[in-house]
Amino acid sequence: MAALDLLPYLAAGLLLVAGASKVRHPDTMADVLAVIGVTSPHAPFILGLIEIVVGAAALVFGGFVLWGLVTALYLAFAALLALLTRNDAEVSCGCFGQRSTPVGRRQVLADLGTAGLAAIGVVISTPGLFGADRSRRGPLLEELVGVLRQAWAGEPFEFRGATIVVRPLPLTPGGPMLAVGGSVAASAKRAARLGLPLFAGHNDPELGEIYQAECARLGHEGGWTMIPSGPMFVHVSDDPERDWARIGPIALDDAAVMASWQTAGNRSLVDSAATTLHDLRLEGTYRVLTPDECVALCREVHTLTLHPLMGGLDPDLSWASLELFESDVLPRLRAN
Repeated sequence: MAALDLLPYLAAGLLLVAGASKVRHPDTMADVLAVIGVTSPHAPFILGLIEIVVGAAALVFGGFVLWGLVTALYLAFAALLALLTRNDAEVSCGCFGQRSTPVGRRQVLADLGTAGLAAIGVVISTPGLFGADRSRRGPLLEELVGVLRQAWAGEPFEFRGATIVVRPLPLTPGGPMLAVGGSVAASAKRAARLGLPLFAGHNDPELGEIYQAECARLGHEGGWTMIPSGPMFVHVSDDPERDWARIGPIALDDAAVMASWQTAGNRSLVDSAATTLHDLRLEGTYRVLTPDECVALCREVHTLTLHPLMGGLDPDLSWASLELFESDVLPRLRAN
């Protein structure tokens, strides 16, 4: 890989880190956005998510379109900082979650320079780091499952012209459990062909039926599926109303982002049309429950998705839920 190809990756990596800092500390960016009249408390979080998605996509997939988006984000932020600098605004630039960095020419030039690095990716159409052809993602997945199985077996094997030996060996003989995820019939058939469990992306029982039929056709015995059911997020609380007030806005943003990723004909367990906190809570996709309610839910649907850091939740709030689940829910489930 030429040195020139590496420069856009630096720009995308910095964008990814900057986005993560906004998600983790959205208040540091709120002051900057407030100066230009953007006062929504969710705006810094949404901006951070956009930076994470664009930065990660550019790193993985590459191509002039994604590098163009990275460049545009840096240019937009440089223009914003230039405006604030010209108006002598007394705010921090919010860079990487820090309040101690004042707005100034240095920050404007840094963003313009980083935009230049990303623009190199536009000009030469820098590929993604993994160099993978998305149109071949099915065959590539099957190839790499085979590679993992060989690697975990501990014996030397050939891979793309090199002899590979992996050490140390996994604690579990043969390696940890693998499952194939997916939401379409091709995914179910691929899981059966590989002799692996199917982890479905939505709660359509037809996927399980397709999987079992393919297993039977291939003579694969013991295949099983995980078909999700119930809410996709559960938070256990001793005061659901108090915690919903903190979780609800983040859940609404999370649902909106998930909805934006759904292409035509695609389905997933997270399928929300809510535009208000009231509607979101009525849908039941995101639930804040007492320990008693959580036990009842588990007995009803037989699965539970906690997702403790959903959408960048405060880790302290997440730990409180996990600890309450451990102390007040799990023992009762184990007793039955």
